Amino acid sequence: MVPCDAVVLATGVVPNTEFLEGGGPDLADGIPVGTGMETSSPGVFAAGDVIRFRTVTGKTAPGQLILNARLQAEVAARNIAGERVTCPPCSWGTS
Repeated sequence: MVPCDAVVLATGVVPNTEFLEGGGPDLADGIPVGTGMETSSPGVFAAGDVIRFRTVTGKTAPGQLILNARLQAEVAARNIAGERVTCPPCSWGTS
């Protein structure tokens, strides 16, 4: 068990980031994350439909595929647990 203040799950194609408005960069296309799924707030991780991530083309795109979400969630969880792993660039598209 990992202690935390909140766990947020998001489903669907449109990232639900309204609860974060006013918290920094434009989040309309998702929360930007690094390769370890960490947001710009240290110790805060995100994965799946709610993020923008680096694709195989090197660009950033919203996360909209379940296969990407599963991989991103595993990377986020491992990093939350203290490992230092990165997520490889993912494919982009809609599920």
